[in-house]
Amino acid sequence: MRPGDIHRATRPDTGGGICAIAATPDNQQFILSRRDAALMAIRNPLGHPADFDGDGDVDLGDVSVLLTAFGVGTGGDPDGDGDTDLADLSALVAGLGAGFP
Repeated sequence: MRPGDIHRATRPDTGGGICAIAATPDNQQFILSRRDAALMAIRNPLGHPADFDGDGDVDLGDVSVLLTAFGVGTGGDPDGDGDTDLADLSALVAGLGAGFP
């Protein structure tokens, strides 16, 4: 699935289930919507959590995103704890050079 693609899947017998799935532009999360209008965001399990720019690898572009958010925001938060700190820098360094599909 490419960022922005929307796929629909419903159960024909009940009409329930997920009716749309969309990837965020940075490909870090999927947004799921149900027929009852509930929305859920889930982290992309195929990507690396430190690939902040969504280009398929962990590189200097991701270091730049993390350093910009360091101590002041959540833009570089691969551990998902709500801040950008040394634990996030450690996760990014561990993933440097990692590529994935």
